[in-house]
Amino acid sequence: MDHRINAVESGTTWWMPQRGSPSPTIASDDPAPAGRRVLIAHDDAVVLDLLAEFIALEGHDVRCAADGTSALRAVGVRRPDVVVADAELSGLDGGTLARRLREWETPIVLLGARDDVPSPAGVIPLPKPVDVERLLTLVAATSRP
Repeated sequence: MDHRINAVESGTTWWMPQRGSPSPTIASDDPAPAGRRVLIAHDDAVVLDLLAEFIALEGHDVRCAADGTSALRAVGVRRPDVVVADAELSGLDGGTLARRLREWETPIVLLGARDDVPSPAGVIPLPKPVDVERLLTLVAATSRP
């Protein structure tokens, strides 16, 4: 069964598959989970918060940017393993951000990008409505070279 999460302010719908019992707590003598450094860039605060919550719950270190220009600055300060960005960001759109990230060889999951057309190297399109399970799988499997 799926849960529907509706970000009313943004008009965005997210589908999150219902999970079984919560994950067990990691004991203090267990090694920490290997998470990715993830930068999320989205200009809708509600969606940004949802994405950050979903990705952080998977054990990843999440940083956020409210627009494309801020995201580019954040990459220069602390290089992430992967960027998750909306294709229609304000300031610097997702496509332009992806082209600029090539010099850092940072992969980008581009939300709202069409997956039926060829994408530049390092760009992983994820059409809307966003499948959160697919997003989490991509974040876990994607990292810079």
